[in-house]
Amino acid sequence: MPPTSVSDQDAESLADPEVRLALTARSGPLVVEIEYRVSQDNARAFHNLMQDVQLSRQRNGPYCWSIARDIANLELWTERYHWPTWLDYLRQRNRLTESERALDRRAVAFHVGPAPARVRSAHSDQCGGRKTYPIALHSKSCPDSAAADSVSRWLQSKHTTKTA
Repeated sequence: MPPTSVSDQDAESLADPEVRLALTARSGPLVVEIEYRVSQDNARAFHNLMQDVQLSRQRNGPYCWSIARDIANLELWTERYHWPTWLDYLRQRNRLTESERALDRRAVAFHVGPAPARVRSAHSDQCGGRKTYPIALHSKSCPDSAAADSVSRWLQSKHTTKTA
């Protein structure tokens, strides 16, 4: 089994995030964004490393992982992924292996600038906190219910046969 001990160096990264929302264990989904500033000379190496970071993240449970490069500021990269619930996010923080921590440190080492890489966490309150996927066709309480009804009618029209 890979080592999972926490060193003093990692203690700060495991500090509890500042939370001002009344979250419960089942609150979710949670969206995490990490902004890196990476020299253009290192862009390809950083992108290649982030493919390994993606596998590491997904091993621990998040979904919808992506890495994006800003089109106006070529040094700005944003890693983004989602956790199903607040509890899943909290559990993950203690599941990283030493090799996964080293991978995270390698990614952060690409970051340039006076401030550390910026990490933001947000609760995505989709349709009253229910876990929904692209469109909630079943939910009348969803803010996009008009769009959902429109899509639902369109889907029904495609599946009905017209008589002449």
